[in-house]
Amino acid sequence: MIGFAELVELTGSKEPAKVESYAHQIRLAGEHMLALVNDLLDLGRAAVGGLGLKLQALPLRAATEEAVDLLRGLANTHRLSMQVNIDDSVMVMADKSRLHQVLLNLGSNAIKYNRSGGSVRFLLHPSESGLVGMTVEDTGIRMTPAQASRLFQPFDRLGLDRTPIPGAGLGLVISRSLIEEMEGSLSAHSTPQEGTRVRIQLRQSA
Repeated sequence: MIGFAELVELTGSKEPAKVESYAHQIRLAGEHMLALVNDLLDLGRAAVGGLGLKLQALPLRAATEEAVDLLRGLANTHRLSMQVNIDDSVMVMADKSRLHQVLLNLGSNAIKYNRSGGSVRFLLHPSESGLVGMTVEDTGIRMTPAQASRLFQPFDRLGLDRTPIPGAGLGLVISRSLIEEMEGSLSAHSTPQEGTRVRIQLRQSA
């Protein structure tokens, strides 16, 4: 950010196109830094149980479609299809804003680590009585067993930190913490030639 700001100062008004480009890079860097700070704050709050969640009955399909609508532009950029196969009647106990955050994190990961022309699907899966299970399924990069064993380590991007794919290695860690704070569970599985599945379970609303 400082480097691009210095370039703006040096360029001044002599080259408007360059100034606009540098300003764009500064904004992107600022947004990335803000997201990282917010993630670190959430991680710290989750560690001490200080998230202050308010659980309420929520329609899972509507919550999922709201997140998918926000992700559709990113999915289109990667030429990915997105599907939501969840019954309208399914209700879960969750904090609305934090569930939204989890769904955005999982959907964003499924897009970023996918392959062009692939798909992302939000599906129900069988669960124990009193629980609702949902899978976020992609057709992208498969994790090796060694990578899977490090999946929930903060800041560990599983060797992808030198790729153009953005991220800090915190989204999945925070998502699991949030789901556990909502009295649920989150796990991830990867299968050769089939991509990755992230499964969450939440309490079913009475």
